[in-house]
Amino acid sequence: MKKKNFAFLALSVLLAGCAAFSAFNAPAVVAEEKKEKISTYQQINTYDTVQDVMECNYAAMFGKADINTDKQYITQGEGSARLEVWGSFFAGTTYPYMEIRLNGNDVLDLSRLKNVQFDMFNAAGEKSYVEVALSIGEKTTNFQKIDLAEGKNEVKIAYNVKGMAGGYDMTQGKKLLLRFPKKTNAEEAKTNVFYLDNVGLGMTLKAPKAYEMTFDEGEFCSFDKNYQEFITNVGGVSTGDSYPILSVNKDKAYSMNCEGKSLKVECQPQITAGGAVYFYLMEDIWHKFDFETLGAEDKYFTFDIYNDTRTDENMNIQIWRKRGDSVVAGNYNRYVYRYTAKAGQWTTVRISIKEWVTPGMPAYNDEYVLMGYDKDLGLYNYGAPMFFVPKSDQLKVFYFDNFRIENKENA
Repeated sequence: MKKKNFAFLALSVLLAGCAAFSAFNAPAVVAEEKKEKISTYQQINTYDTVQDVMECNYAAMFGKADINTDKQYITQGEGSARLEVWGSFFAGTTYPYMEIRLNGNDVLDLSRLKNVQFDMFNAAGEKSYVEVALSIGEKTTNFQKIDLAEGKNEVKIAYNVKGMAGGYDMTQGKKLLLRFPKKTNAEEAKTNVFYLDNVGLGMTLKAPKAYEMTFDEGEFCSFDKNYQEFITNVGGVSTGDSYPILSVNKDKAYSMNCEGKSLKVECQPQITAGGAVYFYLMEDIWHKFDFETLGAEDKYFTFDIYNDTRTDENMNIQIWRKRGDSVVAGNYNRYVYRYTAKAGQWTTVRISIKEWVTPGMPAYNDEYVLMGYDKDLGLYNYGAPMFFVPKSDQLKVFYFDNFRIENKENA
């Protein structure tokens, strides 16, 4: 019995020794970390269910939206969204649009955004179009107009994140906006039909380095730097159409002193009369400057405009005197500076910054500092100034250049 136990013990020691020897001589096994695969495509909505269609928001008396299961209008999955677009039949009202959430109630990081993609079938029986924009943070990008042929259209819209990052927080992507043409009566609206499918975002593998917002001496915005192309936008007061189209002009013949670039502003033939339209430079660039100090130094805000028409044009710059003021809010509490752009030539416009920051100037007695900063609240008092341009029945083109800060003696 003892001999048997001894044998068992010896065998156990031998096995333990072998195990120790094997462990000592065996190569170490290191678990490989699983690398997260970076996707270059972000699917947003395939419209396979009624819920997919209903998750979108439809605004400005949009019309009808429902699930479609007819295969001829589907490019992926089991369905697509059928959109019967109406809108208000009253002149000057906002065009119907839909909002597609990028990440439910959360935000989506768009730092790697390359393009917006979707398939749209134009079943309106004629050529048409759709306008596309992105809601990022509290801002909306310029709408880009995409022409739609009859039938299927594969839409892909490129975005320059390097430039956009100067005016947008690209980590705060919220919605994709699609704006449609509207009709003037119910019978026409019934045939204004589109099918939407396969909405997604093309992404780069790595977020590009954003353009840095820099300023040369005296420069406010010259449109010669890459980021400056992406800090403009358009708007309107008491109108929902005929907004100007903005682009950076590279033809030196239409740049001040035939140097660099300029901002081309194309005022489209108006669709409906009434109201007013404007463009603006985003708040981000305005808030880079201490206007109260510049006013105390008797500086001037200056820019040049070329009027490429045959008639002088009266224009104006307006600034809401307090945040929250608007026509919708029921007031017209605006600072207004008027000027005339001479036909077929450059006009230089100069505004005393002292007018913007002296309480109650030029015609108010409320002791309010127009272009100021509230240190207690940590907020700027003002939004972006609005550069109003003509709204008429014909195309008019203007070039704005060399927004700058000058000394009084240059004025």
